[in-house]
Amino acid sequence: MALWKPDWMPLRQMRSTLANSCPSNPEGTGILQSWVAGYVPDIGQRKLRTLFSTEYVVFMRSFANHFDIAADEAHVEALEQDSTGFRARLANGRTIAARQVVVATGVAGTETLPRWAAEFPDPAKVMHSSRAAGFDAAGKRVLVIGAGQTAAEACIDAAGKGAAAVDMAFRAKAVVYSSMHDEPTLERQRREYLIRNAFIYSGEAWRTRNVYTLLPRSIEPVLAPALAACAALKPGTEVVSARLTGGGEVEVAFEAGGVATYDAVLCATGFRPGIGRLPFALSLQEPLAHHASLPLLDESGESSTPGMFFTGAWAALRFGPQSNVVFGTEQMVGRLVGRIARLG
Repeated sequence: MALWKPDWMPLRQMRSTLANSCPSNPEGTGILQSWVAGYVPDIGQRKLRTLFSTEYVVFMRSFANHFDIAADEAHVEALEQDSTGFRARLANGRTIAARQVVVATGVAGTETLPRWAAEFPDPAKVMHSSRAAGFDAAGKRVLVIGAGQTAAEACIDAAGKGAAAVDMAFRAKAVVYSSMHDEPTLERQRREYLIRNAFIYSGEAWRTRNVYTLLPRSIEPVLAPALAACAALKPGTEVVSARLTGGGEVEVAFEAGGVATYDAVLCATGFRPGIGRLPFALSLQEPLAHHASLPLLDESGESSTPGMFFTGAWAALRFGPQSNVVFGTEQMVGRLVGRIARLG
């Protein structure tokens, strides 16, 4: 859960409500609500009925202790398959053998960047927002690219650290302020219905078209005053190229014409998992069937490789974009665990 512990943004709020944030558990008990009552006594006073991400990390450790879940925090360097099953080779030299494997590695390492940003020669000047830990914004002119919650928080964080100026550029005509914690609108209910049902039963072409569009970008309204006070919003603006000047600045060129110079650029441009971006080397007896760079899965989350399951963002093509976030676990885990139990 490295991305849940952002040193550069310690007060980042989760976008799922408490009711939708409790991990799946066999007891079916309200462990999260009980933990919140004891650990975060002021939660009821917050405008957002949720937790900060750093608090959720503490809760997950409590959750693991409650169910006596032991975590081996060694990095997996390679996953190999042979006639007897799978072998995970760890960075500490150990090897773990298993008949089934669940890939639940989240989105760390799958950051998506515009091509010009990925090719920029100085990663300390142009970076993905998830890699901004330790970024010193004091006295700098900062450009944030994106129109979602992360972009807004990055602007507010940079301004709070003393940035000389903050611009927020995005392709949309305007930012959308919509709370995930208010009573859902009819449009949001329609989207949630499609996410919970259509992805499992619809054809591959429909799922591919909609996997990244059914959860539109939006910003919690509570951030609106702070964002308006600290950042110059630039709607309908797309950066098409950038170069490093002789003075060490970043000169960006816009699609509509014109250039601007900044000391640093933060790209809050999301994540895009793909088979070629798994955080370990993968060696299977047969190639993994995939479409649009995501593994093809059945209704239990099992891939074309028997015994190999995917969850979270890696399962979005089958289960929809809700599988990317905390409240997707309830839908997915029951199916996945049931299938593994039947396999024995």
